[in-house]
Amino acid sequence: MDDYGGHYILGPVFIFLREAFAVGFGVYTGVYTAPRQKKIIFTFFIFLWVVFLLFISFAIGLTFFRMEWTTEKLLRNLTEITAQLVGLVVAGIYIWKEQKLIEEQNYTDFELLD
Repeated sequence: MDDYGGHYILGPVFIFLREAFAVGFGVYTGVYTAPRQKKIIFTFFIFLWVVFLLFISFAIGLTFFRMEWTTEKLLRNLTEITAQLVGLVVAGIYIWKEQKLIEEQNYTDFELLD
């Protein structure tokens, strides 16, 4: 369905939670499985999301001027984009905290060896 399906409260909440969880969990899982350089891989995911966002924005602009978009479809897409951004930010916070913890642990292990 291209809109909220007539649900003005539960529809947006469901779409927001679905997109935020899918993007956040997907990015976190993809970065977590990388053995090293988690920040670089996360930055690559952000780059892919920005390219995707630019492509979608261009497509929205083309179809908006042909009057194919209703207000509900536009709000749904804005909800999805916002949720994806929130998912990326939450995943990024967890990745940065984990990377910092690993770096601190490696630093203390190195000091113990000296």
